[in-house]
Order: sequence, then structure tokens, then C-alpha cells
Amino acid sequence: MYKNKSTYILLTISLFVVQAINAQISNQGRLYYFGQTTLNNQSKLSIASGWHTQPKDLWNRLEFRTTYFHRMNHWFRIGLGQRSNFAIQEGSLLHYELRPFQSLLFDHNLSTNTLLTHRFMFEQRIFFNPNIDNEFNTRLRYRIELKQSLPTPNRLYLRPMSEFFYGKNDVTKELLQWKNTLAIGHTLSPTMIIEYRYEYVIVKNNNSPNHFNGFRIQLIQYF
Repeated sequence: MYKNKSTYILLTISLFVVQAINAQISNQGRLYYFGQTTLNNQSKLSIASGWHTQPKDLWNRLEFRTTYFHRMNHWFRIGLGQRSNFAIQEGSLLHYELRPFQSLLFDHNLSTNTLLTHRFMFEQRIFFNPNIDNEFNTRLRYRIELKQSLPTPNRLYLRPMSEFFYGKNDVTKELLQWKNTLAIGHTLSPTMIIEYRYEYVIVKNNNSPNHFNGFRIQLIQYF
């Protein structure tokens, strides 16, 4: 267990270094921080910031996310939120994307330590491009994930996920994306969790598939 603030600061710096190294040996790298607080017995608020890099294209993105979750019963939740993405290339703003979204989450407790979740999400994507007409499109997403807690002192867990994306716009006509993720997380303190992910993505754009892979590290803090 980490018990003081200096350890957390050193850990955060280490995460940035590790993520930068990971990004150089893969197509993309991501680093996220999530702050979550419980509003009442049914509601939770999550505020996040993130950094996404694709070093081969000299492309970076800063993301700010806010999500409100409300639990309807023990197996059904809804989520409402937005993502603000700033895409930057060589110091210049490529575009700004505002992404409101709505989600339905279905939880199934397969056992005491095993949770299966289905998530259905609908996104509205609004792109603001400098000197170019703004764009708007929508996207549907479906994700299935399995969280398996392990009997370890630091509450280690495994979380494999598979997510399918579908969307259309005037440029691509059709965009299909399939992302598979293997996540490993563990508890750093009673209020903080760290999670390491490996992601493999297939993007089919006008029948031309592209493959991406990379690492993601995220720190989750509960208030």
C-alpha cells in the first residue's frame, strides 16, 4: 500500500515515463485520470482527463470527460455525459470534437467475484475544424466486458473487453471499428486503483482495414 502523497506524485511521474516509452513501440498510447464521487445511493459522477498519442503520425489528443451514472436497480444503469477532444499536430489544433453520449449498462453477477456487463452507447460527434466546414455524425457502440476479482491482498482483477463501433458520415460513408482490450488492475489504497490495458483495434474504412495497437494506463480515485 502507498500511504503518502509523495509516493503518489512519484507514481504519476513514473506513469508518464512508462506511457511515453510504450507509445514509441506501438501505434498509440493513452494515459487517463478518473475522479469519481458518489452523489447518493443510486448516483455517481465521474470526471476524467486523458492524453492520447500516435507518435508515428506526430498526433496527440487531449480529452476531458464528464459522466453521470444512475442505477435504476441492481442490474440496470444509465449513463449520460460528454467528451471534449482537442486534436493537436506539431503544435497546431487539427480539430475540436464535442461528443455527447448516452449509455445503457446491464450488470450480471455470475458469482461473488465475477461481473459481466453489457454496454450500449449512442454518441453524437460534432467536429469543429479550423477554416473547414464543421461536421456532425453519430456512432453506435456495444461493449461486453468481464471483471474477475482475484483473491490477492491488493485486490487484483482481470477485465477483458470487446467493443464494436458503427457509424456513418459524408466522408467515410461507412466506418466499422472493433476494439479488444485486456485490462489488469489492482488497489493502491482504499481510494485509488491503477489499471493497465493492452488494446488492439481494427478499423474498416471504405473496405480498407487498418490495425492499431497500444497501451493504456489509467488511475482511478474515489472521493
